[in-house]
Amino acid sequence: MFEKFKYLKTFPAVMIIVILLISLFFQTLPLVSTLNFEFAASSAILLFISCGLLTIYFLRKYKNLGVLLPMVLTKYKLYLWLLFIPLIISIIFNLLFQQCPIRDGMIFYAVITIPAFYFGFVCGVFSFFINKKISYLLFIGSFLIFVIIPLFEFYFNPQIYFYNPIIGLFPGTIYDEEISISNTLLFYRFLNVIFFSILLYFTIKIGNKKNFKRYIFLASLVVSIIVWISVKPLLGFASTNNSIEKILKGETLSPNYKIVYPINVNIDKKRLFVLEHEYYYQTLKRKTDLTPSNLITSFIFENADQKGKLFGTKAANVAKPWQSQIYIDQYTLDNTLEHELTHIFAAEIGSTILKITPDFNFALLEGYAMAMENDYSGFDIDYLAYLANKSDYKINLENLFSKLNFFGSASSLSYIYAGSFIKYLVKEYGIKPVNEIYQDLDFQKHVGKDLKQLNIEYSSYLDSLNYPVNINRANYFFGYKPLIKKVCPREVAAGLKKAWQEYSGEKYISAKEKFHEVYSYSNSYSALAGIIYCNTRLGMEQESKEMLEKSLKDYEGTSSYFSALLQFGDQLILTNEIRKANSVYTVLANMKPTINYFNLAITRKALIIKNEKLASDYIRGSDFDKYSILKRLNNDELFEPSIPIMVKLSQRLNENSDLFEVYLDSKQNLDEAISSNTAFVLSKYFYQNYKFIKALHYAELSIEKCKEGFRISILKAHKDKIEWIIKNKDRILSETKFSVYN
Repeated sequence: MFEKFKYLKTFPAVMIIVILLISLFFQTLPLVSTLNFEFAASSAILLFISCGLLTIYFLRKYKNLGVLLPMVLTKYKLYLWLLFIPLIISIIFNLLFQQCPIRDGMIFYAVITIPAFYFGFVCGVFSFFINKKISYLLFIGSFLIFVIIPLFEFYFNPQIYFYNPIIGLFPGTIYDEEISISNTLLFYRFLNVIFFSILLYFTIKIGNKKNFKRYIFLASLVVSIIVWISVKPLLGFASTNNSIEKILKGETLSPNYKIVYPINVNIDKKRLFVLEHEYYYQTLKRKTDLTPSNLITSFIFENADQKGKLFGTKAANVAKPWQSQIYIDQYTLDNTLEHELTHIFAAEIGSTILKITPDFNFALLEGYAMAMENDYSGFDIDYLAYLANKSDYKINLENLFSKLNFFGSASSLSYIYAGSFIKYLVKEYGIKPVNEIYQDLDFQKHVGKDLKQLNIEYSSYLDSLNYPVNINRANYFFGYKPLIKKVCPREVAAGLKKAWQEYSGEKYISAKEKFHEVYSYSNSYSALAGIIYCNTRLGMEQESKEMLEKSLKDYEGTSSYFSALLQFGDQLILTNEIRKANSVYTVLANMKPTINYFNLAITRKALIIKNEKLASDYIRGSDFDKYSILKRLNNDELFEPSIPIMVKLSQRLNENSDLFEVYLDSKQNLDEAISSNTAFVLSKYFYQNYKFIKALHYAELSIEKCKEGFRISILKAHKDKIEWIIKNKDRILSETKFSVYN
């Protein structure tokens, strides 16, 4: 009775069962369970291996390459089952248990997985062609080569992305949610198909003959691979230091750095790049008690898009400690430079070939950098850790410092807790034992206590800080999900990108439809905001107001709630419900999730009081309109909360800083009227515009007026930087060489 089950013992049947089981396992994994890039890439690896092994199995059975075509014609149904089992299972699970659209996933499967299946087949045939007896071993070797070559690119080149015949493309860090099928990827896949087809053609043509043509073929193959590796940067499939320098063109050599930047950067910004780098070099030497062995190279990209294209990530700034290189875009440099440079300093105590923490412990790696930086969005990290701890956003440090749990929570929580804990260790035990822990993760050995004991100590330390607790601020910073827990993150990001492209092209109806599609399956606030923007352009404010009124509860307790509340107030203004709008702004101002939201709400209330039509014009207006209206608001009497908003608008409009300075100087008693925060904003504004004396004046004023102890360290650090630059800028710049890359 068991005769009919004998086929289960054959290798092909076992292969089918294995593919089936692994495909089911994929449905339990974050990101991979959704029919999108991660699923397509994982399936590509699985099918490359299985197709290659199955092909070798059949060829060894028939013992001759001459039977390849008849074999494929005979076994094509088995190959098709092998190819489509993962896709069928993913579609079924997506339809039954998820609500993500599968269109993009099908395209990824076609572009990434199906070619990988074919390449596995070709590699199986080629392995059999080289040596029948060790064909399995040769095939596994070819797979390992495809895996190892990108690792060499990652290690020796600046890029963190790589193109690969099996998975097509590894795009970089997990922080970039949008991954799309680009023309570059399609071109790469096209070249892959041509190469493997040529390889298959000559393999079949030469067959089992062992003659001179065979050796010419193999030699030509080796030469073509070498040529391919050398031309990859020219085709956009890899990046080298040289290729990035040719695009950016600007280059500076200072005492401790080589800084590469866009050629169109003005001279003051170039000088500021140098001065900031050299300042942090001196402060980090003191903080870490370390000195880098090599000259540090800093790549500063024009914007996030350029960084994504040339380096591999738009969202994250990155350091490669083993290369003494950092990669930052110019608009986030002020916020992240010290953090990334800390990774370079820590390379002196790094314990792996990447010169980072042992076992790739990201909590210690990022915690060390956060501790030295001690600044998260303008707040002391101890304050934010205390706020999280008192607002039910607690993290167990033993879990945080274990394996890859660092990525299991909102990134802000992981970074802040890890940084605050390391900062506490430095304060309590000194930098030397912390540097030793960085090398071996042995807390007991270097401070005499294990992580469990230190966790108790640290919790007591946080409790002792006794800062005021604002649950709304906690929700703003921590009330969002990490990427691996979001609903359809890749699909949402891709859908939003297409919708915003339509919006930018003034196709508001089409854009609104796309935003609605994303919103329908994800409840994404970004999609809702897109709908609101489209409705404003289409004169459909009533619909926006009703949508926001219904949706507000969905976002309570999240970081998006405050933006939604502000938008709700704006739509009430546009539908002429002024009193209700004023009440909404009052609620938001009292919540005070950030000083910026407080200023935005209070300024709108002031506009309502001055002139209701002025408030409506402000909300509908362009940046130029908003700027002009705020100037009118400040004509008779200074309205202090509007000044930071005007600073941002002035920057977005690229207004000459001299003009804005003249405007401020025309305001009587400005110093007496402004708050600590406004003074800090003005100080940073003048600092960025290379007006250090003015920047120092407002920095001192921000400290003098500060009433929040948890901000003092941030304000003092900013003042110290300005004072150091004023004192040392002439010497540093005299030792610096500016040049253009040819």
